[in-house]
Amino acid sequence: MGRTRFATRNYLTFVFLTAMTLLAGFAATPLLLRWLGEERFGAFRAVSDWYGYFGLLELGVAGSLMPLLARAIGSRDQQKVRGLLGAGIRLYLGIGSAMLLAGFMLTIFITHLVPVRPQYAADLRLGCLIGLANLLWLPLASPFRAATDAGQRSYWISLLLLVQSLLITTFCLWLAWKGYGITGQFMGIVAGGLVFNAALTWDGLKRYPGVLGLALNRQYDRAANQELWKLNTPTYALNMCGRISLLTDNIVVAAMLGPVTVVPLILTQRLAMLVQAQLQGIGNASWAGLAELHARGERNTFGRRVIELTNLTCILGVAGLVPIFVFNRQFVSLWVGGTRYGGEIMTLFAVLDAFLQSVMSLWIWMFTGTGQVRRVVFPLMVQTLLNFAASVLLTRQWGPVGPLVGTFIGFVAVTLWLLPLELRKTFDISTPRLLEALTRPIALAIPYGLGLWFLARWHSPHGWIELGSTMLAAAAAYIGVAWSVLLTNDQRKLWRERIYLLNRPYLSASGTAVA
Repeated sequence: MGRTRFATRNYLTFVFLTAMTLLAGFAATPLLLRWLGEERFGAFRAVSDWYGYFGLLELGVAGSLMPLLARAIGSRDQQKVRGLLGAGIRLYLGIGSAMLLAGFMLTIFITHLVPVRPQYAADLRLGCLIGLANLLWLPLASPFRAATDAGQRSYWISLLLLVQSLLITTFCLWLAWKGYGITGQFMGIVAGGLVFNAALTWDGLKRYPGVLGLALNRQYDRAANQELWKLNTPTYALNMCGRISLLTDNIVVAAMLGPVTVVPLILTQRLAMLVQAQLQGIGNASWAGLAELHARGERNTFGRRVIELTNLTCILGVAGLVPIFVFNRQFVSLWVGGTRYGGEIMTLFAVLDAFLQSVMSLWIWMFTGTGQVRRVVFPLMVQTLLNFAASVLLTRQWGPVGPLVGTFIGFVAVTLWLLPLELRKTFDISTPRLLEALTRPIALAIPYGLGLWFLARWHSPHGWIELGSTMLAAAAAYIGVAWSVLLTNDQRKLWRERIYLLNRPYLSASGTAVA
């Protein structure tokens, strides 16, 4: 149960991080809107997405590094781990320089890419320059973060991210209140990033002493470089597809409709995106353990775990996302005012995209975590091209909901049916069983969603306490029904045993363990 315990600890830490970030973000957003105004708030978010494209210059090194490190750590080959980290640090020195150059170029043209009124132009440019300071940490922080993930210590990253998030929120609020505008937001991000990156670097240097010297003096095994570059091309293509799919929405809307229209797009999606992040945390927490199973040749166990995780992701996804679809209007109205709600159609596609993205992300982890990323590059490139083209066309026709519809079209037309076929070819995972794990929770969601919708029309909750308790009760009710209806007796028994084994060390420590 070691892999399960690691995965569970990683996931629960991630959930705690998300909950704390959720509370901080919900409290901060109305204040930021008040102190920055919608134009500067929307411009800052659009520029942040442009920053996300710097990752394309990373050339897929992080995605290549993680499965190689997972394999080396799993086999206890410390020399191999040190060699890979040394090669990674050396590569990131060049990558960081390229990203800084790209950042300076972006700053020059940023007011053309994110058009703002003249009085905000200087603020926007200065903020962009300040934001580049985070790139100085890249050569050390990125390889050590990959090693931490590959070593099944994602809980440490989650804790550092929690501290970073709270610091960024505090600094951004204070600087916005003091009137520093967009520049202050980037100053807050740099301050929070300083703590996160410094702690991650300190932990890495302590855990792997001498790695920095290996990198600077090129004393690592040259085979480590060759292995990284062997995987980097397909990983880079995957990275490019992911960034285009996930980061273009705000950019397209800001460029075509103006930064102000980004605000309802961001706020209406907020709850769905938070649930999506938690669902994706299942794959993030589990991939290293699954990669270890695959490396040991335990293919049947690997396949069963993938199907189980797919079923778990779908059940939790329906439980969390259907109440959001039904009650999102009330939530946004209480949070930032009804005028900033994007409408039911935007909420519907935000929920659908969050559900599909969570499942697709889990399946893609199986390929990236085992070094099989080449097998999914083509379908993801086709999906990305279709998504981008549909997003631009539909934004022109339908407004800010266009990118969400484009994302949905890309999922349904390409990856939803191609990825299961590729999982069967690569890992011999039964396609009918995988699709059953996907579709049965969806089938149960139909009567659940209709009943919840009629309930909301009969009695609309008022106030935060009533709204929150109603949504939590609805999610718990679905999970309870799914436990009884969707799981077999053997599956329920297996999950009870897992829960008991996960808690046995704590029960033993308290003297309450069952003999």
